[in-house]
Amino acid sequence: MRYAVLLVVFTGLLSGGSAVATEQDASAPGRQTISLMDVWTALQKTGPIYAPYAFISHKDTQASQAARKKTLLHEIDNLIWRRQETGNVSVVPGLLQWRQRIDAMDGFRTPGQWGPAALLASARNGVPVTALATVGACDVPSWVEVWSAQGVQRTPWKPGLRLLSLLADNGLSGRGSADVVTIITSYGDRFERGIAAWNEHDMPVSPGMRIVVPLPIAGQVGPWLDHTIVRLLAHALPADHCRQLTIQQHTTHADD
Repeated sequence: MRYAVLLVVFTGLLSGGSAVATEQDASAPGRQTISLMDVWTALQKTGPIYAPYAFISHKDTQASQAARKKTLLHEIDNLIWRRQETGNVSVVPGLLQWRQRIDAMDGFRTPGQWGPAALLASARNGVPVTALATVGACDVPSWVEVWSAQGVQRTPWKPGLRLLSLLADNGLSGRGSADVVTIITSYGDRFERGIAAWNEHDMPVSPGMRIVVPLPIAGQVGPWLDHTIVRLLAHALPADHCRQLTIQQHTTHADD
């Protein structure tokens, strides 16, 4: 009797080691299954895991977001060129900062709460290990980030920091500013908050949050850039210093 054995190899441990386990076909005797919690347990051996900064990526995450990144860079380049040709260059320095930061993005994640705490809260928060490419965790970041026409501004996080004071400190409040901004949390969740006098909705800001202020660009390109950068940032790794396990899958056959 022959049956398929799926080898799932975990590599990328900071210790330089690797762990190998098998997940057998349902028809095989003595079936073994590796869970996402097993992977988190392996990763915990390399250091602590902080819930908001734990992440996974599915098999297609890297390719899909790399394509989005490429398209975004292309559109930003076109916009910068058009603005320079017409002499309307007020947003060009900010866009150049956007371009630099986007171009430096290397590695993406699947937004959501996937860490050990989420799994313990509900088994439904798990996913099959065979669907994943990486599992990782980052150190708690020391910053919050604002993307706007002024560029990309990082501000040191401190206890008690709030959205409206953060924007004011970065020169992004008052007359002429946007009415609404988009918040991207460390989990990759996205939501809007009003910042104008008529819809003001202040909130605390946590380490690693990213805030996108709409670009003052008329037509369809401004909203498209805002929409696309928000989605790319939701898939960006939640901090700068991260470690991860790369999951490799190999299908072999074994005789009974």
